[in-house]
Amino acid sequence: MKKLIVILTLLTGMYSCRLKYYNVQTNYVDFMAQSKDLNVCKQLKDSAVVFAVFVDAKNFYPWTEFAVNSTLDSIKRATDWISKEAKMNGIQLKIKTIHHIDGNKISFEERKTRAHFNLNQNFTFSKNHRTRKKEYNRLNHWADHVAKYVGKRTRPNTAKTGSRFKVNSIEHLILTLQDKYKTDNIAVMIFVNGFFQSLPSVTYHSGYNGLRPEYCVLTEKNPATIAHEFLHLFGAIDLYPNPEFPNFNFEEIKAIYPDEIMRITHKNIDKLMLSPMNKYYIGWQDTLDKSNTRLLYHKARVLEY
Repeated sequence: MKKLIVILTLLTGMYSCRLKYYNVQTNYVDFMAQSKDLNVCKQLKDSAVVFAVFVDAKNFYPWTEFAVNSTLDSIKRATDWISKEAKMNGIQLKIKTIHHIDGNKISFEERKTRAHFNLNQNFTFSKNHRTRKKEYNRLNHWADHVAKYVGKRTRPNTAKTGSRFKVNSIEHLILTLQDKYKTDNIAVMIFVNGFFQSLPSVTYHSGYNGLRPEYCVLTEKNPATIAHEFLHLFGAIDLYPNPEFPNFNFEEIKAIYPDEIMRITHKNIDKLMLSPMNKYYIGWQDTLDKSNTRLLYHKARVLEY
C-alpha cells in the first residue's frame, strides 16, 4: 500500500511538472484565413455568371416588379464596378447576369419550393455546436429546395447533361448552369426582400473546402452589398472586426484601407476599393508582400511539445 502511495505521489508530481513545463513553453503561432481557390468560384477571372433568383419568402416582403428591376439595376452597377476594378488590375473579366424568371413571373413564392423551413430574418445561429449544425442543415435544405424548384425550369443545353443531372440541390443547379453558360464561375445569389428592414445579407460555404458549393442570400439592393457578397463567393474575406478572426490587425487595416469594400458597404460603391489582401484572395494577385501579409495574420496560443 505504501509503495502504491509513493508511486502515485511521484506520478502526480511528474504530471504537475509537465504541465508547468508546457505553460513555460507556450508560444505564438501564426494562422491565416483559408478561403482562396476553394469550391466552385475559385478565381475571379475570364468569365462569370451571376444567377439571380428572387424568392417571396414568408418572413419578408413580397417582390414587386419595381423592386426586382431596381435590384437588377443594382446588380449591374455592382458587376460594372467589379469589372472596372479588374481592368485596372490587368485582369480579363466579363460578368453576365441571368435573372431566373418563373414562367412569366419575376419571382416565386417560397411555399412552392416545398421547403419545410421558413427563412429566418436575422440569419442568426445558436452558439451551441449541435444546435447550430442543425440550423445550418435546415438553411441548406431550404436553399436546395429553391435550387430544385429553379432547376426544373432551367433547361440545359445538352441532352446528356439533362439526363445526367437531376437538379435537387444547389450543387446540381450549378452543374446545369455551368453547362448552359459555358463557364465554371457560377455565382448563385438568392434574393429575398428585406430592403425596408435593414437586415443582413450572408454568403455561405465560401471558406469550407469541398463541403458544399457557395451561395448567397441577399436581403437588400445596395450595389456595394451585392458586390461585397459576390466577392465573398470568390474567396474575399471580411476585414471589419468579426469573431471568426478576432486577432486580425483591424485597426491598422482600417487606417491603411478605410474604403475597402470588404470592410464597409455603406458608402457609394464608386468611393470604395479593393485592398491587396482581397485581390490576393480572389486570384488577382499570386502573392502578398510582407506588410499586407502581416495584416492578415492572427495569433493563437498553442503548446509546444
